[in-house]
Amino acid sequence: MGINAGLGIANFSFDDAKGFWRWVDLCDEGGVDSIWQSDRIIESSPNLETMSVMAALAGRTSKIKFGMNVASLGLRNPILMAKTCATVDFLSEGRLLPAFGVGSALSRDFTATGTETKGRGKRTDEGLQIMSRLWSQDHVSFDGEYYQLDDASISPKPIQQPLPLWVGGSSKQAIERTAKWGTGWQAGIESPGEIAPVISSIKERAAELDRIIPEDHFGAGFAFRFGSPEEEMVSRQKDLLSKRLKKDPSELMAVGDKDDIMELSNKFLDAGAQKFIAFHRHRWRHQSVQHFHHHGIGNARTSAAVECRQGVHPRGGNFEHVAPSHAVAPLVRFEALRRHQQHRFSRTDLRRSRLNRQWYGAR
Repeated sequence: MGINAGLGIANFSFDDAKGFWRWVDLCDEGGVDSIWQSDRIIESSPNLETMSVMAALAGRTSKIKFGMNVASLGLRNPILMAKTCATVDFLSEGRLLPAFGVGSALSRDFTATGTETKGRGKRTDEGLQIMSRLWSQDHVSFDGEYYQLDDASISPKPIQQPLPLWVGGSSKQAIERTAKWGTGWQAGIESPGEIAPVISSIKERAAELDRIIPEDHFGAGFAFRFGSPEEEMVSRQKDLLSKRLKKDPSELMAVGDKDDIMELSNKFLDAGAQKFIAFHRHRWRHQSVQHFHHHGIGNARTSAAVECRQGVHPRGGNFEHVAPSHAVAPLVRFEALRRHQQHRFSRTDLRRSRLNRQWYGAR
């Protein structure tokens, strides 16, 4: 059983592009499992386009995996998306984690791009079939309601065979498409109690179709912050989630110390999720290499590293890791992230620091 936690990017919370790339470098060199970019186009707050980020990460990094959380296939042409994903996976030497959903009918992205929301579910169903076949077959013909192909092929094929195909959504239709074509399922902004019946239904339907989705290919996401639930920013975030989702956000975010984060993680584990995308509800920050060594993180260069791979179910915050040598015990990394959060370095502060002058020179 593999239990992993990646890091999610929603709004762009860095000072500039250089700050983003410093963070990416730290994640890549520090053994972080994966980076996940949300998919938003029309929005007033800063947000990066998800497939552009995938291509950029393929060129910048050498170890870390990366994926979309999740890309709207109801908004995109699946033939172009199949080619894009195949290219990114090929150039990254097999590190792309594609994940797709239908997209929200309330999203302004559909209106802005002249795409009808009606039929987006059917378009997604056809798109998932087309992509999975183009990634693995040399001659693909398809006659659907929205898309048609006649003896089509793309080359080069993805390095990963089969290329992962994670699906998002909790509706009956999403359960059906995950069971039919998905290799994994990623929850949206949902509590452990909400995802448990979805995971159970996907497994049951997949069994009926003689398909097996691995136990560790069910994912969830939650926000986290080392601090107090009484902080103004925490209260503000809870209010925003409550108004947006019309439900109690208490099991959608973990605020406190590592034990509080582990408590929520264990609830998701009990619900059937073994992959996590953790969103830091504040600005991502950087720390020195020496600072992380001081706190026992080995060669990790970022406190954001929270990967764990293990063979036992964690309880009471006690992880045992049997990960490769580049990974470290996640509780140590959680502690480092707490310390990381306590400091805010501006670009000027970073450049004034002797240590970081050495860091810039080393780059």
